[in-house]
Amino acid sequence: MSWKPREKQAPLKPKPYKNKFYLQWLHSQGLSCLVCGVQQIELHHIDQGAKGRADNRCVPLCPEHHRGRFSPHGADKKEFEDCHMEDMEAMCVELFLEFQREGS
Repeated sequence: MSWKPREKQAPLKPKPYKNKFYLQWLHSQGLSCLVCGVQQIELHHIDQGAKGRADNRCVPLCPEHHRGRFSPHGADKKEFEDCHMEDMEAMCVELFLEFQREGS
């Protein structure tokens, strides 16, 4: 029996942040749609696909701006992200910091 060196393994990618209490907190804050101000919201995870869906990267969007034509999941996804990605990035950071302040 001969000894073989172990093959290099790819480093494990970090798991996205998951916290159901944070998602519940977001829903309890009376937030409105980032785009149009409608009170009925759905939470949109701004990281999708290979990056995973981190709960601390969520923003409130109304159903139309979450799943409609001009939305991150719609036919005009690129145009939507060009218009709103900067605001979505800033809002998810602001919301998560507020959650952390309230929890401490």
